Amino acid sequence: MKKNRNFLTALFVPERNVSTLQMSLTILLTLCLILANIMVVKSIDLFGVPALANTCAIITFPITYILSDVFSEVYGYRWSRVTATWAFIGTSLCSLFFALMILMPGNAAWDKQEQLINILGNTPQIAIASIVAFWFGDLANDKVFQIMKKKHSDTDGFWLRAILSSLAGKYVDGAIFTFL
Repeated sequence: MKKNRNFLTALFVPERNVSTLQMSLTILLTLCLILANIMVVKSIDLFGVPALANTCAIITFPITYILSDVFSEVYGYRWSRVTATWAFIGTSLCSLFFALMILMPGNAAWDKQEQLINILGNTPQIAIASIVAFWFGDLANDKVFQIMKKKHSDTDGFWLRAILSSLAGKYVDGAIFTFL
């Protein structure tokens, strides 16, 4: 008989044993989301082309969607949502600690407070926008991936599912993040 499990139970007590690889990938996704939220402060021109302006978050953020697809494919949709929740918890804690660091007075040798505020001062706003945008973007990514997997369940189609669902998630995420 299967126990009735709610989302919080699944978040803290996995239904089955979690492999070292599964946990390592969960930590990697969380780390990539945290890094993307820090790296978003620097704007760059991709390939030196001003029309392709983006942020440095483009380096780590796509990894989060690829890993989300791996979780949906290998470990199931529920684990993908649990992993996204852990990424939000990590992002929120990071943002909170940055805000506390900025509020704490430095010693007499510390003369970089203004630079610190310029780089990390907007982290709470970025984190809130990121969490909301990533939640809906990752949800779109997972749903598109799930629908495509039902229609084309062959393992050879994983990369097509991953690319198309990631594009859908990226655009949902980008639209929400930019708006917020």
